[in-house]
Parts: sequence; structure tokens; C-alpha cells
Amino acid sequence: MANIREKQKDGKIISFSFTVCLARDASGKQVRRFTTWTPPEGLAPTKARKAAERAADAWEQEVKAEYEKEQQAIAEGRAYMLPPEKRHDDFVAFVNETWFPLQVQGNNRKAKTVSFYSSMTKIINEYFKGRTLQRISPIDIQKYLVYLRTKYQGRFGRPLTPKTVHHQYNTLNLIFSFAEEQEMISKNPMRKVEAPKKQKKPVDALTQEQAAQLFKLLPSLPLDFRCILLLLITTGMRRGECMGLQWGDIDEAASTIRIERNVSYTPESGVIISTPKTVNSIRTIPIMGSNMYCAAQVWGGMLCPWAFHHARYASCRSSSSSTGGPNGETSCLATTSTVSRRLYKAFCEKCSLLDCNYSANCFPPEHRNRNPGTVLTMPPS
Repeated sequence: MANIREKQKDGKIISFSFTVCLARDASGKQVRRFTTWTPPEGLAPTKARKAAERAADAWEQEVKAEYEKEQQAIAEGRAYMLPPEKRHDDFVAFVNETWFPLQVQGNNRKAKTVSFYSSMTKIINEYFKGRTLQRISPIDIQKYLVYLRTKYQGRFGRPLTPKTVHHQYNTLNLIFSFAEEQEMISKNPMRKVEAPKKQKKPVDALTQEQAAQLFKLLPSLPLDFRCILLLLITTGMRRGECMGLQWGDIDEAASTIRIERNVSYTPESGVIISTPKTVNSIRTIPIMGSNMYCAAQVWGGMLCPWAFHHARYASCRSSSSSTGGPNGETSCLATTSTVSRRLYKAFCEKCSLLDCNYSANCFPPEHRNRNPGTVLTMPPS
């Protein structure tokens, strides 16, 4: 039978401590369990002691049954886990030491994706620091989402955008879903949390006149940057995919480009050359004859074709498996999409053009095609 001790304060019983001996280990030391039980308010001392005896008996049976399961698992060579209602895992430790290493870093994620979830979890961990994983309720998460929308301020004192708040919701969903799969929580609290609404914004597009002005100004740009803009506008490829192009990816006879790699940048990893975003992103797309000629000029006139004004930006990583350009060079684009984005932004500001992502969607509907990889005809000048 469990040992019961009462604790008093100012002559009143405030709690009872229960102790039970389950067995002895190999060295003869007792294997004991402890807990504290608080009686309901308003009970007389005699009734409180009787209630404590009943609670101690129920607790002792529960503890002994759990201990037997643990010993059986050990005898069978299985790992034993406490049931969710018995666990008290620190939320931040679970995210940083279990979920992030296994589900993000150890899941063949791209460096850009790892960096993204790292930034998402920083905000989450800051808010839930000191909380127990099993004690976070749907209401706690709803309060967190309200906090993000109303009080939180990110870099430069700016609030989070609705899109970022939605990313926070998705990250929490991944964290708690994994905890539920591993039987660390009994129920996923995210099931009772409504997803934040996304704000649909109209796509920024150049007017027909602005598009004509853009093409009119392109010849005044440096050859390498002009070629990059023409490829992005007329093929619909992503910026990182354009940065990863090598001469061996271009088939002059078929007038096509093979997309096989992507260039990205993160502060932790620097410039990284990897595969495109998805399996379906590895594709062959047509290229206009004028762009083919422009690309040949770039590779023919520069040792590192996309070095952007005499290699003022990030250095290029060459691939031993690529084939040479017109002069035998084996180079890939020497900068990241971030740098090309800044160059385009400066170009738009200088020419008083709308600053939008330079792709097929940058142009009015009559001059664009929403299917990536299809040729976009240039608007009339």
C-alpha cells in the first residue's frame, strides 16, 4: 500500500504526498514513484484523509500497471514511451532537438527550405518558451496567431504579412502532427484552430505601354543582364533556374534550354547550386532565336558569362559534368536570384517602370502565358 503523508499550513491540510515501492533493482535499491495530491476545497480533515486514501489506492494501481508495461517492453527489447498524459516535454526542446533535426534537416530538404523553417521556428519558440508540449491547447495557438496579427513586430518594426502568418500556422501544424504521429501528444490541437485567411492581391503587371518601354530600353543594358531579362521574360523560368544555366543546357539545333539546376543563397550556407524546386521543374523549354544569339554572345565574350559587370558579385561554381561554351568554358551563372532582383529593381527605378517580379506574369494578359516554359511573344515596340 502507498505511503501517505499530509502537508499542513496554518493548521489546514493543503496536500498529500504519495509514495509507492514497485520493486528492487539489481543492487537491491528500491524502485519508487512519488506524486502529490490536492484534496477538493471545503472538505473536513477526516473526509480529506479518507479521500486521500482512495486516491492513493487508485494511483498505486495505475503506477504499478505502467511499471509492468515498462518492464515487459524492456524484456522484449522494445523502447518504452510514457503515454501522452504522463509526459511533460518542453516544447522548445522538442522543436529544436527532435522535430527540426528529423523532419527538416534530416529529410533531404533544400538549404533554402531549412533556412525558411529555421526563421519560422524562431518566432514560435520565442512565444512558447517554457511551455510544455502536451499542455498547449487550441486556445493557446489561437491567441498566438492573434498576437502575430496585432502585436508582433518583425525586422524594422514591421508587422508580419498575412502570408507569413499563414506560414506560421502551417509550421505549427507540421510540428504538432509529428508529435501526434510519435504518440507524444494524444490529440493534435491544430485540428481545432482555423487557418488564417489569405489576402488575395492582384498581380502587378506592366501596362502595354510600359511593356513596350521596357523592351525599348533593354538594348541599353549590359549584354549579360539583358540576356538574363530576355530569358526570364520569354521562357517563364524561375530566377534561380536562370542563375543555374550552363552552356551545355542549350541545344542550338533544337532551340531549347534544359533546366536541370537551381542557384539559391542563404546566410548560413552561402551560394548553393542544387536541383530545381520539384521533380517536374526539371524540363526542356523552347528559346527564341534572338535569345540564343544573345546567350552565345555572352558566353563567347566572357570567361564567366554571368559575372555581372566584371565579377562584382558572387563567384561562380563550375560543374565538371557540364560541356563548354563557344570558347570551351564550363561556367554556370555567377550570382544568385537575390542579386539579379536588386539589379532589376534599380533598373525599374532608373527608368520609372513598375517594380514587379520579372517573369511572364509581369506583362499584361495579352502578352503572357501562365504555363511556365512556353514562349512569350514580345509586345510591339
